[in-house]
Amino acid sequence: MAATQLVRFRTLGIVCSGAPIAINTLGTNGFFTAVSPLEKSFQLYNMENLHLILSSKEISSKHSISCVVAHNEITLAAAGAKIFIYKRADIAGVLNLPHTESTEDDGEMRFFKMILLGNLVLAAASDNTIRIWNWSTKEYIKTISFDSKFTVTAMVHPSTYVNKILIASGDGRMQLWNFASLTMVYEFPALSSPITCLIQAPAIDVIAIGLQDGRILLKNLKTNAPLRQFRHDSNTPVTAISFRSDDNAECGMMATGGADGGVFIWDLEKGRMIVRVAAGDKSGDAHYEAIHTLEFLVGQPVLVTASGDNSLKEWIFDSESGHPRLWKSRSGHREPPNRIRFVGPDPTTIVTSGSDGTLRKYSTIQDQRNIEFSRKNAAAKKFGATDEDGIPNSIVHFDACETGNEWDDVVTVEANNSLVKTWKLKRGAIGNHQLPVTDKSSAKIATISPCGNFAFIGSALGGIDMYNIQSGRLRKTFSKQNGHTKSIVGLAVDSLTSILVSASLDCSVKIWNIKTSALIHSISLPVPISSLYFHKDSNIAAVACDDLCLRIIDIEVGRIVRELWGHRNRILDLSLSPDSRWLLSSGLEGTIKLWDIPSSTLIGSLNVDPATSVSFSVDGNYIASSHVNNRGVVLWANTTLFDIASSSIPKELISVPDEEDMMVTSAEEEIEVGDDVNKDLIRLSALPLSRVQLLLNLEAIQKRRKPAEKLEKGDSVPFFLGALSSLTSNTTFKANDFDQVEANTEVSKRTLMDFNESTADWHGKVEYIHTLVNLSPSALDLEIRSYSTADFGPFLDLLIENADSGDLSNYEFVQCILNIFIEAHGSDMVLLPQGIRAKLQELTKRTAQAWRILEDLFQANLAILDHIRS
Repeated sequence: MAATQLVRFRTLGIVCSGAPIAINTLGTNGFFTAVSPLEKSFQLYNMENLHLILSSKEISSKHSISCVVAHNEITLAAAGAKIFIYKRADIAGVLNLPHTESTEDDGEMRFFKMILLGNLVLAAASDNTIRIWNWSTKEYIKTISFDSKFTVTAMVHPSTYVNKILIASGDGRMQLWNFASLTMVYEFPALSSPITCLIQAPAIDVIAIGLQDGRILLKNLKTNAPLRQFRHDSNTPVTAISFRSDDNAECGMMATGGADGGVFIWDLEKGRMIVRVAAGDKSGDAHYEAIHTLEFLVGQPVLVTASGDNSLKEWIFDSESGHPRLWKSRSGHREPPNRIRFVGPDPTTIVTSGSDGTLRKYSTIQDQRNIEFSRKNAAAKKFGATDEDGIPNSIVHFDACETGNEWDDVVTVEANNSLVKTWKLKRGAIGNHQLPVTDKSSAKIATISPCGNFAFIGSALGGIDMYNIQSGRLRKTFSKQNGHTKSIVGLAVDSLTSILVSASLDCSVKIWNIKTSALIHSISLPVPISSLYFHKDSNIAAVACDDLCLRIIDIEVGRIVRELWGHRNRILDLSLSPDSRWLLSSGLEGTIKLWDIPSSTLIGSLNVDPATSVSFSVDGNYIASSHVNNRGVVLWANTTLFDIASSSIPKELISVPDEEDMMVTSAEEEIEVGDDVNKDLIRLSALPLSRVQLLLNLEAIQKRRKPAEKLEKGDSVPFFLGALSSLTSNTTFKANDFDQVEANTEVSKRTLMDFNESTADWHGKVEYIHTLVNLSPSALDLEIRSYSTADFGPFLDLLIENADSGDLSNYEFVQCILNIFIEAHGSDMVLLPQGIRAKLQELTKRTAQAWRILEDLFQANLAILDHIRS
């Protein structure tokens, strides 16, 4: 069952993937952009401030984007054996392999490097070939093939070498090819290490060669002579090379990136290393994974680096020492986040944590608001913020409560740590306290009270501690005599900070009085509990159990009220909607399920990678999820906005058409209902809801649809009116020219004058009600407003007869046309004989009797529903 209520909207927190980014220069004023490929699309960043400019449309391919190149507004993105042509964010074409080639292996083939030369694109493929297209005409030109011993690893177009490319191999050889004639010009002697990258140096004929053993060679292609040699001190493979080109450099400068994430800066004149920026896992500011993109901006002392650790950084050289300074950066989680939560009252804020030890805040509306919480003062406060390798400790749980207080409002629990750290959400930094577990065991769970004053910590031994966040002092410890005997897996506080709910692996849920620390209820379950989610406003708790059942607990009465079965593997996370009517759950089997709690019904299921965490937004507009193979946060749009409580309501009864559709509502839109319906059931009109809504607001809609300015008469008459006797602006039209206007309606208008012979036999007049039902809204409004005073009596008699029949199927429709009738003719009926007013009083009486019947049915059904809930 697909969850039609949820539609994938976008992914937050992905800055770059493992594919290299492309730096593009627009115009002559030095405006640089970076094209960062993701899985199925790419993002365009402004390099001046690293703000996100746009996200492209996704490609229709099962393969992910492996490399990109850009020129002006054109971007080429390779995925599998295809190259997609983008113009800004839209796909403008696709480059395919020729049909004559075998496509049996295309599923495994991918392009890993592309070069753009005018209208030509050269793409190096994993099948040891280079394919050439004319991207402007989408014409496939030719293929360069290599023997099995020459494995292509890198290629570059040497400056001033017309129709030439230099291709490197994994065995250390290089070949210079003329791709126009498909001939090899020269093969260079093999080096002692595999070649990993090639880059053109600022000097003509000079190429920089990066090797797997950590060496960088500067070589003259014309003389085949080595000019300089450099080596990474850690012998880490060279993954990227770039040369500085601005005029402010005191010496020739080269930057290289290593497979360990470090950045090396070299003095070309002295042949030595200036500085090494340590990798992130060695307490440095550089990257945590291999650098795949490293490039100086043309004419600027700015170095751009990107890595597979989901980060993009800019370094500026503004010191006399020549050392780079981290200037700007954008990053996301290095590892998939393990917990995400919307934090109110702002419905656009998401807080996430991950096994990479970082705490992050994302915005659903503005990418520039995304930040990583700072640990800058952790060492000064003697907080154990990192492990022995300098990597932040993994965060396994957190809770946040944005109250606007001046003190900390976020608590985090780290793996195998007895200290719970506090953070400040508004400031985006680590807080002032570390809260220890009193029983000396590891902290497992922590939560903050809605008032923001207290933090509750659950331990691995079943203890529960209460701290004052502002002072960091212990307030109380809940009694272990009646407490849990095993690890705490869930803690929650009600909206008044008077009740604490705890869940444990000892198969129990306990409800505590916070003021007295007394146990109020203890609910025993047949199996251990893995997680708990509590809705503060309704006092409903949802628990996930090891028997794959979701149980709903009413905290006020202390008992289970619902059981929901459907997951086939461990339940990973839960979340309740803002109105507590829907429950969202994620399972290890790879599904996200949507449950309707009042009816205990599964109303939707999504098949995805296992979702480690799910969360409803504060306003219910969005749902966020994190997945095991995704470093970002997937955002789903809630298409129903929770107007629908159960899937048992037919879709056609709840669809609301647009205003244009409402104006042409016809009998074809009606829902057919059989006549054998039980009279004891609540049965209203089978008409679409839009018909009644439109009739009551027809005047306002017609007024809104009028043109803003009055139409003016034209100076000349159109050619098809040339047969008229006059061509002046005073041309008049006779009324009989419009005799056929009523033919446009689907049902011809019938008036009460057709029935004025007798008012005793209504068998022929009852069909007039059906005539009114079949009229369009505009025609019906015109029909009622066209009644003369002689029509008032028969019309009221008709409504009285309809009320006496006991048929309530058109109750609201009759009330609607009666409303129009009184609004149009109320002032005229005051002056009519007493008989008309008597009929009005009789109709009022009959209408009240009909409403009492409906009201009794409503009350009876509501009573039954209340009884079922209790």
